[in-house]
Amino acid sequence: MLLSFSMVLSLSLYLSLQQPAKSASSGKPQSSAPAPTSSASRSEPAAKPPKLKQLKKRNRYSISEVDMPVLIGGQTKLLLPEQVMDLTRNLPRRVVGCQWRLAFSTAQHGFSLQSLYRHTSSEDGPYLLVVRDTNEHVFGCLSSCTLHVSDQFEGTGESFLFTFHSCNPFKMFKWTGENYFFVKGDLRSIAFGSGEGHFGLWLDGDLYHGSSRRCKTFDNDVLSSDVDFTCKDVEVWGFS
Repeated sequence: MLLSFSMVLSLSLYLSLQQPAKSASSGKPQSSAPAPTSSASRSEPAAKPPKLKQLKKRNRYSISEVDMPVLIGGQTKLLLPEQVMDLTRNLPRRVVGCQWRLAFSTAQHGFSLQSLYRHTSSEDGPYLLVVRDTNEHVFGCLSSCTLHVSDQFEGTGESFLFTFHSCNPFKMFKWTGENYFFVKGDLRSIAFGSGEGHFGLWLDGDLYHGSSRRCKTFDNDVLSSDVDFTCKDVEVWGFS
């Protein structure tokens, strides 16, 4: 009786040891797919490359990064360095980076509109005309074309008027699109901008008297200290 109980116990122990081997050999084939991972352990997708439009925007030329231009032919007596930079940032792109060439100044060539024409008509524009009146206000215009005697208004929408006031260090007036009266000169005077009988900037043949009024071409403020003014100095700059 005791022997029989021992034999039964041994048989039970043997069967329990053989059970894992049976389940491993007789079960369905194991899947080779890896176990799913949690979302926290998944790697993040690679960042998408920037679009072409973004690259163009990123590489776009910034007009605010222009350098101080080189002045040749003389130094300006009317503009401070920061005023030169204000103007440089707003010049037509075709002349940004060019040297400023002093084409005419009353200090060197006298107060004569005909002399101004002689020194500026040999080369294409644009030309920057700067005036200082007897009240020390500085203002002027950018003419997209040569300054010369003409029968009609000339120029393009690159032209603009500007002024430096104590209350507003720099203010420019761009083309409004209302008309095409940019610049017109004769032997007696030269005018920039017009409309309803008013000129944005007008100078007489002696470069002595001038006037500035609101005009449709630029919708400008009065550039000078008064509507009618007396010139103290005039400079004209070309670009090369």
